[in-house]
Amino acid sequence: MSRLRVLGSKLAVAALVLLLSATASAATLARQCGAFGIVTYDSIPMTAVQVELECSEFTYSGFACRPGIKSIVCDGYTLVAGTDYTISYSDNVNVGTAIITLTGTNLCNGTYTTNFTIRSKPLTEGMVGAIGNLPYTGKAQTPKPTVTDAERGATLREGVDYTLSYANNAAIGEGTVTVTGKGNYTGSIARAFVIEPSAGSELEERLGGAGKV
Repeated sequence: MSRLRVLGSKLAVAALVLLLSATASAATLARQCGAFGIVTYDSIPMTAVQVELECSEFTYSGFACRPGIKSIVCDGYTLVAGTDYTISYSDNVNVGTAIITLTGTNLCNGTYTTNFTIRSKPLTEGMVGAIGNLPYTGKAQTPKPTVTDAERGATLREGVDYTLSYANNAAIGEGTVTVTGKGNYTGSIARAFVIEPSAGSELEERLGGAGKV
């Protein structure tokens, strides 16, 4: 709280107590006290406040996260946004530690910073597209499934949002590609695909064109 210094008599002190109990804003309180000539005051250092956020942890969404201030108190008195302080955010989109800066205004001075966390978003089955059958070529097959985040309305980028790895992807039969989250995404989703005999090959003819092994 600001350093209030009582200038008047006991009657003035009584009036100050009434003001203390009736005023929510520290800035308004000090102005009223000063107007009555009861006290002088020093400014409130923002470093002395106690802050409680409405939420301290978010999952990545692709959009800026801006938790509200549940309460901000100094010496038992609640400060008021827009009157006693302003709020700004930084590093509040991508995974990591985001910063909230509260800057004092009017009778409050200085800044107070606090943090909140943005965690990676888990990949889900619905985010990874299917892969069609592939003809046998004798070489490793590396099909690339489409990976999307419908909540963001975005197509994810290989090497930035995820990586791909393959297994059993050269011989005729069933291969697997695994999508592993990276950066703002986490978790792994596997997709199977079929490598079938090439049309007109000896094996395809032997199988009656069924394309199955």
